[in-house]
Amino acid sequence: MKVNLLPTNDGSGSQQEDLNSDIWNGVSSHSRTKINQSSINIPSAIPSTSLSTVSAPISDRSSSADNQFIRRSTSLLHHPTTQLPSPPLPSHFLIPPSAYVPYNLPILPMHQNESGQPVINWKYLYQQRSLLEHHWRKGIYSIRKLPGHTESIYCVQFDEHKIISGSRDDTIKIWDIKTGYCIRTYRGHRQSVLCLQYDDDIIVSGSSDATIIIWNLATGEIIRTLEGHSESVLNLRFNENHIVSCSKDRTVRIWRRETGSCLRVLCGHRAAVNAIQFKDDYVVSASGDRTIKLWSLASGQCLRTFDGHSRGIACIQFDGNIIISGSSDKTIKVFDVHTGACLSTLAGHTDLVRTLQFDKNRIVSGSYDETLRVWDLKTGELQSNLIHGHTSRVFKLQFNTTKIISCSQDQKIIIWDFAHNVDTTFL
Repeated sequence: MKVNLLPTNDGSGSQQEDLNSDIWNGVSSHSRTKINQSSINIPSAIPSTSLSTVSAPISDRSSSADNQFIRRSTSLLHHPTTQLPSPPLPSHFLIPPSAYVPYNLPILPMHQNESGQPVINWKYLYQQRSLLEHHWRKGIYSIRKLPGHTESIYCVQFDEHKIISGSRDDTIKIWDIKTGYCIRTYRGHRQSVLCLQYDDDIIVSGSSDATIIIWNLATGEIIRTLEGHSESVLNLRFNENHIVSCSKDRTVRIWRRETGSCLRVLCGHRAAVNAIQFKDDYVVSASGDRTIKLWSLASGQCLRTFDGHSRGIACIQFDGNIIISGSSDKTIKVFDVHTGACLSTLAGHTDLVRTLQFDKNRIVSGSYDETLRVWDLKTGELQSNLIHGHTSRVFKLQFNTTKIISCSQDQKIIIWDFAHNVDTTFL
């Protein structure tokens, strides 16, 4: 049974929408389900992979080859994890993503010259890049599902080695991205883990318990707990100097990373602040009051307010020049940071757009309509509608060159791999 977690106001009145009040705090809407651990059947081995064909129809297909869509559903064994303290993570899990270089990979014949020395075959590399792009455009992918959390999964981040997720079961889990095994579970929050970010050294997480916890990534040790918000911490971001968080209490807080001291509180939104991003000296916040605000990180001054959505805003990304937002009005909007103008509106989702990310080529969005969609950034064209994955609301996603990883109310993390049958050695 689906529970309506949003106000039924059509957006024409004055009601301010708190996109998260029920799903993150409203036990009146649905109580937490406690699972009887003795009733869980844990397999003794990883079942064999099964292949089936899935389709993500967007446009007419011109050839039979284009109608082949590969879906892999793999059930993975979840290894129980120990209580803290835990032994440190393997060293290769702590390699900075930016410094990752494939290692111990065989050199295929097409990457060798006549003497057997490794070379880059530029023609072959172009072919593989073209094939990968074709997969993104046509929605050709394989998928893996990672079970393990016992409640909805609200947040996820990944790199070449690991996935880190946060859940309504109050835990943070670390997964081996290659095997799909859960290798660590960190406990410390008293309520749902709503948001997180990690780097080479730390994980920073925000919770319905109104706190922010800074963890040692390798050991799970709690380094520091930040208190100041009076209600749920709905989103956060950090860099080498600052942590910026937003809350259902309608505020944005800027913290000093090194000490955990609160530097300033940004006030101005009239409803819960659902999403936050910052870059250089600018902070961007999005709220259930249907506005986006641009702030000075240094002074805390509100520099601009962006209007355009007809209902509350659930997610944003900001790259310094444009802001892209997703809303309860079921649309995605692109704003020019410098002028405040709305450059385009993307329509297609049939429910709240909860999560999105963009790069120089595409936008990927996830919705309460249980789908992910891939859009061309420049034209706004819908390229793929990924409908054969989650069975409930999509809460968070992240993507890179070859894959999307998403999490959902269905308690699953899904890896959507567009590099199926693509040689990614030098991509």
